[in-house]
Amino acid sequence: MDGELKKIKKLYGEDFAKLCRMLFSRILDDEGKLLSILLNSFAPSRSLYDDLVAQDKIFAFKGFIYRQAGIIRPERKDIDKTPEELLASVGYKLYRCKNDRDVKSFKKYYTKDEMLCTFRDSERFKKNDIFFVVREDVENIKRSDFTNPKREDLYGTSVMSLQFDKEDGEVSIKNRYNHAVDNPDATYGNDLDCIVPGLTDSFAKYYGLDSKVDYSRYPDLSLGHYVFDENKIGHRFNVYSRGCHFCENNIVVDSNRKVIQYDKSRYELIDTFLIDKAEKKMTDLSGNNDVFGNLFVDVHKIETQKGDKDTKIITVTKNDGTYFTITVNKSNSMIGYENKFQTRVEDGFLQNNTSLLSVSLPKVKTIGENFLYSNSKLKSIDLPEVEEIGDRFLNQSTNIKEVSLPKVKVI
Repeated sequence: MDGELKKIKKLYGEDFAKLCRMLFSRILDDEGKLLSILLNSFAPSRSLYDDLVAQDKIFAFKGFIYRQAGIIRPERKDIDKTPEELLASVGYKLYRCKNDRDVKSFKKYYTKDEMLCTFRDSERFKKNDIFFVVREDVENIKRSDFTNPKREDLYGTSVMSLQFDKEDGEVSIKNRYNHAVDNPDATYGNDLDCIVPGLTDSFAKYYGLDSKVDYSRYPDLSLGHYVFDENKIGHRFNVYSRGCHFCENNIVVDSNRKVIQYDKSRYELIDTFLIDKAEKKMTDLSGNNDVFGNLFVDVHKIETQKGDKDTKIITVTKNDGTYFTITVNKSNSMIGYENKFQTRVEDGFLQNNTSLLSVSLPKVKTIGENFLYSNSKLKSIDLPEVEEIGDRFLNQSTNIKEVSLPKVKVI
């Protein structure tokens, strides 16, 4: 399982891998299944986690993945024994924790390097109903006797924490070994009936904690800024133009939902602009022929380096020694543009850009019409020498915080 999570982390990012461990421990028990579902549902993206959080889609995403895994909901049966009675029949005592002090009282059963994360999370009660089950002969079960730990061996299951999610009722059975074994948060595959038959329905009847989650009742997953190709795989797109979706990972999904992917070793797709690093030129694939492309003339070299906070900086140096830089985010959308040598901005320059956050043009004196016409995200712009600005300048900018126009005469 840890190997699968490492692959997920590499493809979708660390935060997403942590989310998968938290939400899909049951599926992770079947090695490779979750990764297969993900790859058949979403192209690798380090933005997927952020988008799920920003659009409040975690709950819907959980249901979507479980339905893809074929896990819906088993039928409930009437049980006439309480959880305490059922557990006592197989040698366990059940304890319900009412506060963080109760939870920490069980630390004595865990070795120092195998403590549950629960012991460090005093807010766990806000989202979970927490129980512990402890074998009556627990004092005779020593960690030193288990040199080759197995998740469901006698030591691992001698003390378990049962935690029911208050939002959807799903249960996590946490192992005594904790991180010393694979998937310790899904002991017995999170199936209470594996501890003793009937325990799932008994918790539902006597505690109102129904862990037989009905994933068919979860809302459908719809994500803004994602397009699904002919194989029903979702791609995060930066720009939609003329029937085409321009996506991260150097991908364009055309009007027929077919995927066109450009070789990353040669090309950089930034919004609708395709930079050919071998030929040192740029093409606007949208067909709008933005005059931004006029900068890619007499180019000597194009260099790429890592920036701050998942950004990348592309430096374009011309034969005369002048240069400009483009900063892109982790989706390869342009968020920064700086040019210390440009003195004029032509009509329509970057008029379809929607993602720029900052622009620095310290020597520009004149700006034509429709500069950044479509952009609403710009936060700052530095134009210390500009004297004349054309119509519809920053036409849709509603988030701008800093503007420097000390020499402007005409707008």
